[in-house]
Amino acid sequence: MLWRKEKPVSAVSGMNPRTYALVLILGAAALFISVIAANVLIDPQGVFGTNILPRTPNLNYHYRNLAAYDAAPDSFEGLLFGSSRAQATSPAELSRRMDGVTFASFSVTRGMLPDFLPALEYVLADKAKRGQRLRTVFLLLDIDTFGDPPATNRYIETLLPQALSGESGVYFWWRNLTAMQVRSWQRILREARAAIEERDRKDPSVLDKVKLAFVRLASLSHLAGRGSQAGSDYNRPFEQRTYFAEQLRLLQRIAALSQQSGTKLIVAVSPLHRAVESRYLPKDLSQALDQVARVTPLWDFTGSDWLSDDPSYWMGDQAHYSAEVGRMMLARIFGEPMPRNWERFGRLRGAEGAIASEAGVRR
Repeated sequence: MLWRKEKPVSAVSGMNPRTYALVLILGAAALFISVIAANVLIDPQGVFGTNILPRTPNLNYHYRNLAAYDAAPDSFEGLLFGSSRAQATSPAELSRRMDGVTFASFSVTRGMLPDFLPALEYVLADKAKRGQRLRTVFLLLDIDTFGDPPATNRYIETLLPQALSGESGVYFWWRNLTAMQVRSWQRILREARAAIEERDRKDPSVLDKVKLAFVRLASLSHLAGRGSQAGSDYNRPFEQRTYFAEQLRLLQRIAALSQQSGTKLIVAVSPLHRAVESRYLPKDLSQALDQVARVTPLWDFTGSDWLSDDPSYWMGDQAHYSAEVGRMMLARIFGEPMPRNWERFGRLRGAEGAIASEAGVRR
């Protein structure tokens, strides 16, 4: 019996092995280049500065905040640290109460102490080189996430740039160039398409038509993205949280650096909506705040559940409070007369807190 020689798979399709391998390599290269092009043009983290499409919700605030500081380092004498809740704290309001100290914001989404310490170290070193002094740090803590796993350097939008991480800049830029973030691309493109179509109806332009053609073409992709991360176990006792002790040590480091550099450190704890604060045992919450206050005096704005009765003081997610609440926090901290019904808003924790606070307000 004669055995028939089997043809290679590539030969069956009409290609010799070399051509088949070349097609695979070119296909992979085309995909790789497409990912890079999408990241640069769409710029989900806002690190490439292309500014072709509307602002993305996935901005890398570490990078943006550092760039804003580096653009005019001599003009800043204060730093504002916090999570997205710090948006209710106006740097201009702080400046007015601090004899004109201009604040650079280093607040980031889901911001925690591992996000703030590298920025403080960077600015203090920069000020030392310039023969200048950092006058004030305003640190807004979220006690409900204190001790939770930090997001720092875990996701594409929370990567620390080289100046803050001390790592090679190659890693930072390589991640931003090659990250496959289909859901972010699609969301930004949908929003851009809606905005451009609306503007095109009112005042059409050639540039808008080119942009609209681009986003329509790019929006054809329907690849599935990865699911979102699961939420934290918020009601777990604080001392059982894996990172609670570590974050206390980071706060100690921030307090020590501030003292060594002659920088005034003001620490405040964000108020919590009743729906959030009710997840904790009052004793457990109070003990956690006491432990933080042993490190540095702090203004405690928890226990203000009466604020929850007025929806105008809260955003829809009940996690973020309004600018009016932020103004009242500053009024309490700086010893201003409080309006009616706000008299019991906020209190100072820490054995030496009152003396430190009075000295800071007089400066």
